[in-house]
Amino acid sequence: MASPTVLSVGSVTVTANGGYTGDLLAKIMATTYTQVLVGAGSPSIPAAPTGTGPFELVIQPSYTGDLTIPVGVYALVINGATGDTNAFTSADPNVVIVGSDAAPLNYSGGALTIIGGAGGGTVTDTADGATLAFASGAYSINALGDGDQIFLGSTASGAGAAAASTSGDVVTVSGTNSTVTANSGADTIFAHGSGTNFVGTAASSSVFIGSNTGQVTVASATNQLIFGGTGGGSYTEGADSTGSFFFWGNHAGSSPTVPTNDTLFGSASSPKATIWGDSQDNLVVSQTGAGAAYGAGNTFVDYGDVATINAAASRGGDSFVIWNVGFTTDPANDGKFAGNTTLVGSSAGNELFGVFDNLGYGASPAHTITIQNWVSSDVLGLGAYETEKGNTADLTTADNALAAAKGGTASFTLSDGTTIKFEGASPTSVGYHI
Repeated sequence: MASPTVLSVGSVTVTANGGYTGDLLAKIMATTYTQVLVGAGSPSIPAAPTGTGPFELVIQPSYTGDLTIPVGVYALVINGATGDTNAFTSADPNVVIVGSDAAPLNYSGGALTIIGGAGGGTVTDTADGATLAFASGAYSINALGDGDQIFLGSTASGAGAAAASTSGDVVTVSGTNSTVTANSGADTIFAHGSGTNFVGTAASSSVFIGSNTGQVTVASATNQLIFGGTGGGSYTEGADSTGSFFFWGNHAGSSPTVPTNDTLFGSASSPKATIWGDSQDNLVVSQTGAGAAYGAGNTFVDYGDVATINAAASRGGDSFVIWNVGFTTDPANDGKFAGNTTLVGSSAGNELFGVFDNLGYGASPAHTITIQNWVSSDVLGLGAYETEKGNTADLTTADNALAAAKGGTASFTLSDGTTIKFEGASPTSVGYHI
């Protein structure tokens, strides 16, 4: 682990080992200051000193009154009992607010840089392009400017609080039990650690990137792009969105020892979704309501090995894409694009299961695609097998096996080593082939 960065000013010491927070402290340490002290019980803060700056203001421990930072003061180090209802305020956007290790930090204003210590508190900042970094402690963070950068370190949290954004904010969450609430605009959320709760319903668009090891909860923006982490989570599409929803499960890379569980929720008015599975990912989709999507619903892409996509509770009309191509540079998926996967169709029907040959990109290792919850309105298609092979062998193999099963459990293996297995019910023939 990297050595912590330490900022010492007089009797005040601030330490941080969160990467970005430490960088900010290091920059502050490299600057020469003239110190201005406010003593115990001081009734007011003096005006900014004249002469060569920048200047630094240190609030002594016993001062708890209303404090306004004068214009021209560069850095404010909080080292006092500020946990009451009085908040520090400032009118100078260039001021740097630094909370010491143990003292609470309650601030409102337009500072471009705020660094929080372990004391926690409430921070409301209105500056555009502000950097707000909190290495530890429990904070309520309201970032009301555009294009802010917000960092919650490995031991920091926004428990019961929010990092509210206006537009174009980037929020990085490394701690636990943090809630991030979008106000409007477009935001990017990086979720590390565990326990992140993202409420993006007020946003026009959002990108959520998870490398989380614990469960996350996401309420989507109008247009939502999500890369899930190995910890899994619950994700809700926009209730009345006319936008788009893209989800790729288990984005953290190699397959976890314990399978990831992801649940996607939606309503009749939620947008059509593009949903990718991944290795060791158990993905369940539930979209309640009338079937506006019949015949043109979600698109499910089978990717990875030992995976499940369960769309039994979707609105129907979905398309499942199964591409049986092999890769030699993807050891996490054992060289497969589509590996051993279980696909559960919607009980509402009108599903299309499209099974595609490798299209000349290289054969996939032998694997099995298991299809469950087949209903009579579903269609099975074989893509590129005939054009690639120049014969009808695969179509004949499939049709003979399905006819013999008479609509029951069926299984057949195609010429590229892909086994298609229907459990419980099956079609009686291939619906289309190209």
